[in-house]
Amino acid sequence: MIKKFFGAILLLIIFSQNVSAERIDRVDEQFNFHSINRVIILDATVNPDLDYGGMVALRGLQNTFRLTCTKMLNRDCVVYSEFAAMQILGDKLKINLLRLSIDEPLKARELLMKNAWRIADAYVFGVVDSWGGSTYRANENVEYKDVRRGKDVVPVAEKYLPSATDVAAIGVVLRVYSAKDDSIVFERQEMRARRPDESQKNLFAAICTDFASDVAARIR
Repeated sequence: MIKKFFGAILLLIIFSQNVSAERIDRVDEQFNFHSINRVIILDATVNPDLDYGGMVALRGLQNTFRLTCTKMLNRDCVVYSEFAAMQILGDKLKINLLRLSIDEPLKARELLMKNAWRIADAYVFGVVDSWGGSTYRANENVEYKDVRRGKDVVPVAEKYLPSATDVAAIGVVLRVYSAKDDSIVFERQEMRARRPDESQKNLFAAICTDFASDVAARIR
């Protein structure tokens, strides 16, 4: 896929008593977000190396992503789910995309993305690339959290409440693509960690809400 140069990189690091968040936004400032009138919400995916709870958990994350984005974006544009988009595009292309999505899911999604311009101006995609608990250890008045990225554990330095227990942590990459040329026009990389009484699912829902709200504001 063609990736345009991002005109702006925004880094937001939030620290509070109960939440830690790291967010990086990259935006193609040359793209006219007001031109988006129709958008496809692709099903979210999860890094296969993560222990996130299997197919049932994946469906739950996908529902959260789709419903949250739809709720925020359908105020300003027509929104298609991936299922609906495959139905419509399948008719146009004379291909049973829904059947193909069962037999060859990667091929079906590729066809959908390449032909998204036929029914939409943009499509939105999300992937969970970090999932698990975070542990903390002190080191010269600075505490670290070890966040698992696939098979690797990455220490991220930050101030945080001392804790001997694991806490929920999740890292997500969210993107808006221009359907015209498959270029990424908005990308958000975000990682959040909270206290033990909050789950990754709650974190994911909050991340999706913030992302969809920011995308809607740009379209508006």
